[in-house]
Amino acid sequence: MSPLDWPDNVRARFEAKFQRGAPGDCWEWRAGRRSSGYGGFAVSVNGRRAHYDAHSVSLRLHLGRELGDGLWALHHCDNRACVNPAHLYEGTRTQNMHDAIRRGRMPGVCVSEADVRMARGLRELGWTIRDIADLIGCSKSHASRIASGVQRREVAS
Repeated sequence: MSPLDWPDNVRARFEAKFQRGAPGDCWEWRAGRRSSGYGGFAVSVNGRRAHYDAHSVSLRLHLGRELGDGLWALHHCDNRACVNPAHLYEGTRTQNMHDAIRRGRMPGVCVSEADVRMARGLRELGWTIRDIADLIGCSKSHASRIASGVQRREVAS
């Protein structure tokens, strides 16, 4: 359902649920939030109701169009409750995952690229998975997947 199809009152309803601040500030969503911390907003058109993350609605309203195919509304500010369109951008799921890893929000993926290369090198030298896991601070199963190249394939050895 494109924002171009949304009733005229959607923007006013949406903007009543956050306080606009300075352009560089996070504009916090003050209405309902999901357990994930993202704001929720529903839009009804011709009897069909669609539920969106509030930041996604903000970006759609700002752009005046639907998000591109396969693209999500992502935060520059890493504040899930922020709906300031200046803090939002269209991006892929992969970009979102890389942002989450870089910001330390992915449990078990907090192993740096340097640690990944080191784990692989130490495994080739005969180190045990247990010793590698202890050294880089993750579980044995995660260390095994990293050392074998099953996970973190994007990191060259």
